Amino acid sequence: MQTPTTRLGELRCIVMRESNTRRLKRRFIRLFWIFLTFVFVSAMTETLDFPPFPGTERVEAMSRNALRSAQALRALVGFTLVELLVVIAIIGVLVGLLLPAVQAARESARRAECMNNLKQLALATATYSQTDNGKVPGYGRFTQVPPAGASNPGPHEMYCMPGYSWVVTLLPHLEGSAISDRWNHFGSWLDPENRELGTNYLDVLTCPGIDGATEIPGSLNYVINSGYGDMNLLALYADAVRDGAMPTEVQMHSHNMIPIDWNGDGDAPGAPAPFKDSRDEHVTRDTGVSWVHVGSNNFSHQIGIIRDGTSYTMLFGENKNAGIPGQFSSGNDNRNWSNPAVTNVSFIYPVDVANTNASNFGDPPLAPGLMPTPNGMPDAERGTPLLSSNHPEVVNVAMVGGSVKSIKNSIERSVYKSLHTPAGTRRRGGNFSFEPIMSDGQF
Repeated sequence: MQTPTTRLGELRCIVMRESNTRRLKRRFIRLFWIFLTFVFVSAMTETLDFPPFPGTERVEAMSRNALRSAQALRALVGFTLVELLVVIAIIGVLVGLLLPAVQAARESARRAECMNNLKQLALATATYSQTDNGKVPGYGRFTQVPPAGASNPGPHEMYCMPGYSWVVTLLPHLEGSAISDRWNHFGSWLDPENRELGTNYLDVLTCPGIDGATEIPGSLNYVINSGYGDMNLLALYADAVRDGAMPTEVQMHSHNMIPIDWNGDGDAPGAPAPFKDSRDEHVTRDTGVSWVHVGSNNFSHQIGIIRDGTSYTMLFGENKNAGIPGQFSSGNDNRNWSNPAVTNVSFIYPVDVANTNASNFGDPPLAPGLMPTPNGMPDAERGTPLLSSNHPEVVNVAMVGGSVKSIKNSIERSVYKSLHTPAGTRRRGGNFSFEPIMSDGQF
């Protein structure tokens, strides 16, 4: 319990603290007014050019001395030039070590996303095959149209109206039903409404490693395996479409139009007459997975009958150069994933058809000036149907069985060619050169 003396002492302390506080406030206010007066007088002196007050020189000298002292103090506690250079060098080394790691991490993420896209396409193909007798979707759908005024067209005189690509076929299995339900499946991809739908951007169709791909309407960076190809046929098709005409049957990339005489009997598919050789057509079909779909006839392979193994046969791959340059004069880049042209939606193994035969099926001669292996022609013009990517030293591919692999640019051409063909190991008799059986670790 407090005594009166203790209580009196506490009151005195409180009174003294309040007195000191008031005293400090008065001193602060007095100094503040002195400062304002000094500033006002200084301003008036500079404005009215009054003579300096007595002692001004001394004050200026003291100010200069104080400034020099402050500078000297900063010099004592600052960095020397050598120390600064050492710090900068260390930072540069750390940045040099860090940047490659950051870039590698980013590239790893881009490659993983790309491989996931290919995985989705392979799974969608497996789902679709259950609705089409187990077959892979055709690279493109076409409708036969007779020539105007022809009542009885001759062999291969029919025209083929371009319908749409394998992308449209797989849309319902790629969460693209909103587009598929609006698509006119009885018309052409060139119909205004279809063509507009085909310019929608879809993540699953573009590789994040290709600069600007996500900004191009209708961009398509993944293509389907369409076997051996004749570059002359592809050029004829492109010319016909570019001129606004429908291609004829003999201008199509089809197993029954590629003029390779495998059995050496003097007859070959396509032109000239007799336009047909069923044995040659059968062999050519075994060089690719996805072929043309005309009317109700899908000439592609069944997944369950891939004789070389679904884990050793490519289904999809990357092509940063997919497309048809200069097909339309209006618009920007004119890309459209619904365009069924081979150069837009497929990758092929370009062969010299005149010199390809049964003896070199396993290693056919290449078309002049072309290198079909991964990134063999990475800077080719748009519309070159070969595998290419921006991933360092590799191209990602999806196999028929659903697995996704990164194939090195340095892969042997014979091994890559074996991955291209779904039935290259099948014995066909005679002097036919079939492929060796693939095994794990070869690619």
